[in-house]
Amino acid sequence: DRITADDNRITEIAEEFFRRAEVKRTVIIWREDMVQIRNHPRIAGFLARMNAIGIEAVPMPFRREDPGFTARLKAYIESGDDRIGFFGFNAFCGVKLCCALDSLGVLGKYGANCVLVCDKSLLLNVFYPTPAMIDLNLPMMADRAVEMLLHRLSNPGIPGILVQQFPRLVP
Repeated sequence: DRITADDNRITEIAEEFFRRAEVKRTVIIWREDMVQIRNHPRIAGFLARMNAIGIEAVPMPFRREDPGFTARLKAYIESGDDRIGFFGFNAFCGVKLCCALDSLGVLGKYGANCVLVCDKSLLLNVFYPTPAMIDLNLPMMADRAVEMLLHRLSNPGIPGILVQQFPRLVP
């Protein structure tokens, strides 16, 4: 998820989705080893936007092997108002989230209106109800990846973090 669509736009979409769903609190799910930067703009932006409009937002990262994830999710669900919005960082995290909600027997309650995943995946289509998905612009992401690669190849000494900061690298 280093090369992705505009995280600000994604958080705007999430804000509107959860506002329409009239949720009172939200949780964002991501796998710790997938997010390489400390304050990822999608996570930080989501938390800030939700809190700004008066919707409690809680981060819930999980580890690769995390047997306690479903129990933590259950505790969160039972800890307050049941009008909850669930946001999956990407398709992988969305599958993890839907599996946990399904195993808790609440996917039917939340699935279509309160679960949003930042990516599309055929794997998410197996869940019923199917969660809402933000369709990332994959051609744009591929173009950006090629631009970054070409720039990196022509400038082998440049640090990778600088490559990611330029919106257009090749004329």
